[in-house]
Amino acid sequence: MAEFEPIALDHDGRFLVYEIIGVGGMGIVYRGHDLRLDRQVALKVLRRRALQAEQIEHRLIHEAQTLASIQDRNILVVYDIGRSRNGDLFLAMQYIHGPTLREWQVGRPLIEILPVYLEAGRGLIAAHERSVVHRDFKPDNVLLEGETPPRVYVADFGLAWSPEFDTQIGGGVLGTPEYMAPEQHQRACVTTQSDQYAFCVALWEACIGARPLADRPGPARPPGMPRWLYRQLIIGLSPRPEDRHPSLAMLLERIERVQRRKRRLPTLGVAAGLAVLIGALGYTYGSRPPECSEAAHIDKVWTDARATKLRAHLESYDFDYAAELAEHVIARLAANVELRHQSWRALCEQRERVPNPELLAGRERCLERWRLRTTAQLEALEALESEKFPQAMRLLEPLVAYAELCARMEAPAPLDAGVQQLLEESENASLVLDHAFAQSLARYALELAGHVGRGCTSQGEYSREQGFARLRLGLSLMQAGQAELARPELQAALIHASACADDSLAINAHTSLARLLALELELIDAAWPSLGFVQGRLDGLDEPSESIRRADLLEAEGFAELKSGQLPRAIERFGQALVALGATEDHPLRVAKLYESIGAAAHLLGDFDGARENYARAHHTISTMLATEHPLAQRARRSVQLNEGLLAYATGETERALERLTPLLRAPELDTQVAATTTWLYVEFDGEATPEQFALARELLKNVHAQPALETRTRAEALTVAGQVIASAGDESGVSALRESLTLWMTRFPESENTGRVAVAIAQALYNLGRIDEARAEVRQISEWSSTLPADAEAALTEIEPLLEANHGTN
Repeated sequence: MAEFEPIALDHDGRFLVYEIIGVGGMGIVYRGHDLRLDRQVALKVLRRRALQAEQIEHRLIHEAQTLASIQDRNILVVYDIGRSRNGDLFLAMQYIHGPTLREWQVGRPLIEILPVYLEAGRGLIAAHERSVVHRDFKPDNVLLEGETPPRVYVADFGLAWSPEFDTQIGGGVLGTPEYMAPEQHQRACVTTQSDQYAFCVALWEACIGARPLADRPGPARPPGMPRWLYRQLIIGLSPRPEDRHPSLAMLLERIERVQRRKRRLPTLGVAAGLAVLIGALGYTYGSRPPECSEAAHIDKVWTDARATKLRAHLESYDFDYAAELAEHVIARLAANVELRHQSWRALCEQRERVPNPELLAGRERCLERWRLRTTAQLEALEALESEKFPQAMRLLEPLVAYAELCARMEAPAPLDAGVQQLLEESENASLVLDHAFAQSLARYALELAGHVGRGCTSQGEYSREQGFARLRLGLSLMQAGQAELARPELQAALIHASACADDSLAINAHTSLARLLALELELIDAAWPSLGFVQGRLDGLDEPSESIRRADLLEAEGFAELKSGQLPRAIERFGQALVALGATEDHPLRVAKLYESIGAAAHLLGDFDGARENYARAHHTISTMLATEHPLAQRARRSVQLNEGLLAYATGETERALERLTPLLRAPELDTQVAATTTWLYVEFDGEATPEQFALARELLKNVHAQPALETRTRAEALTVAGQVIASAGDESGVSALRESLTLWMTRFPESENTGRVAVAIAQALYNLGRIDEARAEVRQISEWSSTLPADAEAALTEIEPLLEANHGTN
């Protein structure tokens, strides 16, 4: 705007006004000069005749106070506040000679934009550290100065909220609607999570030129947005504040972590190390299947250059076993790609011989979806965060499933493309154990499915899209240990499956629900109808005996038998699941898990040799197919060591038992720690707890309660010994633990001799605590419901009865 002769703004003549640099509904911003300190300033002047002038004046004062409370290089500095000669309120602040972020970012690549947004985010974090929420973050409210890179300033805190300046001005919805979080629109509590939402909207817009959710809900990853950035932004855009990143600082740290890794990665030539790679795999990635020209486009997915780059990327992770795991991942990818090529060639040959174009078209759709999923999995591997690297092999599991699906020439009816992408992204998040992200994506898929799903009934309220979204959400909740929340989602998926007559959805939902009911909720009787349904449908569909779905069913049946105490049948089902899975190299993690399950059941059965053998098989599978030092291999080694300790204890070798179990008292897996601590305490506790034993028993009790899915007998044994140790130290919580264990023994294992032992232990503990009347009542109850006790419990009861008779006091 044009410059004019300088005019004194205030009565003292300290501030001169030179030109108008901005006009808004609440006032005018001038470029000015501070004569007292000889510096350029920006002067924001309130127009008294503006609508709601009194409220806006309050807001301007609030902005001055807010800015003055924050000292940060990325926050605009306020110098003074005063009145003009006309009585208008004005704010003198730092003058920035440069564009807004919105003006600057147009046409620039992400590599330039991202560092600037990170700087703006740091400004917001500085405000958050002072309990200040901006409430109106957008690229228009960020000012830049200088070049390469520009200095960044977050401005316009007029709508900010803090406990010191609580101003819900006018009672209305404050902010810019396009950037406001859902809770702002709903006039709910606004927190720093609301700024995180606005930041993600702005960065999304800067990346692709359009804001998310602008045309329809459930933003799938748009072309041009890197997968690693999408996964961070989609969490920040979660409708519920509690589903977003814990803080904006955490979001920025996660983005910067990926950036640091990308900067460290070497730039490789196409041929670098290729001869070694090809020699190891026995396959040339760039070769095209000569039998069928239609297959030519497949090879663009898995080229020499991409294989070399992916190998280098995986080897760059800071893990001792990175190179070993990378080799296995590359080898399995190459085998899967070759299998897909063979399927394409077979399809081309069948076109001449099979007079069923519909069948061939279905198989072609399946192969195309397989190709697209291969691309998606490669991108996921290339964007894998450091802490997710140990789970890299899991990302190949969907490709193995496609190989089986297409071999059967099945091609389920396609879902809406946006819903399908969100479901696949959610599944990938679950595979690398990122449960919060998986749930966010599943909820987005469900929201989108409600708008785009093709209705299966005349009313249109049921659709396959909604059914699969419910299933995915249920699975993500189940895998996060949220069984009670997962159950209604899986049940809703079954309703959609029934309405849409979708066998695939019904089979997957019933199998998942049965596993949840048996393993997590221990509602064994409720699980069997779902297992029976799946068995009937698979038989009706002539499902091969070796298939993933058969293995899923058999494994779920194994868990139901295990939880029912039918250990031989559980071992048989787990063994059948191993056979159904087929080649170990296609399912190394599942095979290892099944061996562990057999080992656990054998241990509970008292077959310690069988347990040791199967734990060793699990360790060998992981070491061979992943890496010898992989965390899962180390876990399997600890399982072997645990079983050796338990075997030594069972055979009376107490010194060897302690030697094997002591290192496991601090095992990273709580279930291993619980089993080791339980047995260690059984060996060491002699009736009077030492401080070390008491501390271990307290921690054992905490770990038991932290694992709702802990095997019931293991839970009962842990509660028993923890209760005895804690009660012996005069702590009332020991009696509560013993009562909890007695309930488990009586309801789940009524024939066990431990039932009587625990009942007597409760009476002893009550006597030692001086609760004499309660101890007498326990003894009377024991004599009523148990005619026979194991010898050790009978002896303990005989010892306590005279003491109770001699003690005539009451509680």
